[in-house]
Amino acid sequence: MIKNEKNLDWIQLLRGVAALLVVLTHARYALLGTDSFPLAQQIFLPGAMGVDLFFIISGFIMCYSTATSDGSLS
Repeated sequence: MIKNEKNLDWIQLLRGVAALLVVLTHARYALLGTDSFPLAQQIFLPGAMGVDLFFIISGFIMCYSTATSDGSLS
């Protein structure tokens, strides 16, 4: 298998972590109405920043992977 020169595994991993943060932020609602919800709110609510991080990384990957493209289909 030929490894793509423009493959950025480390940044794809960071994008996956950002997506996981968003999932955990939404999962805190599973504890709604329990005594644990305030703690879950305090721990997982900052994970909402994962949305911003995900989109910033996605934009970087799009720009980086098409930097040498001339816009044609081939």
